[in-house]
Amino acid sequence: MKKFQPSVDQAGRILFAPSHASFRPLHQHACLGQRVRVITCLNTSETVSMQRPDGRRYKKLLTRVYSLRKTKLLGHASRFCLTNVRAVYDPKGYENVIRNFSKKPHAWLEGTISEVLANDDAQRHHTLMAAPIDQYIAYDPYKTRYFRFCEQPFLPDKTQTQALNALYPESSPVPKLYFYESGIRVVGDT
Repeated sequence: MKKFQPSVDQAGRILFAPSHASFRPLHQHACLGQRVRVITCLNTSETVSMQRPDGRRYKKLLTRVYSLRKTKLLGHASRFCLTNVRAVYDPKGYENVIRNFSKKPHAWLEGTISEVLANDDAQRHHTLMAAPIDQYIAYDPYKTRYFRFCEQPFLPDKTQTQALNALYPESSPVPKLYFYESGIRVVGDT
């Protein structure tokens, strides 16, 4: 019997491949040019169980998988680019998340798919990560009501987060974003 060999990148790191039953891989060429909504899929993303100092347990997001939707689910992907990206928010959904600690989608990014990267396309991944714009977009409903531009893939503490520039629904679209396992990066015309 052949032993399972996981995919690895050029540095020898194992590439993430979700095994969750609801994971549906996005077909790379079938969706190019389509306008979609992107949501971090908590069912298929890799998490680790952590413990707070008060003894309560929680899950920390390690590797993201994104759901790409039109009216229905198109599929899941962990590396892709969107152009002309706008933020969309559901105010009632946000209030429900804050009040009940629910995990329902209430904020997402909407844009046109310009490319979908294979997990083993390390060269293109490094090209996008080396883009001259060193800016990320992050969101956490417990720290801020809007997506924020920041200098790292995650938001700082709540007091520092409020000082960051926000991506409001009426803001002009972001030209191009690169979604990858650890965050969302603003890229130029790379």
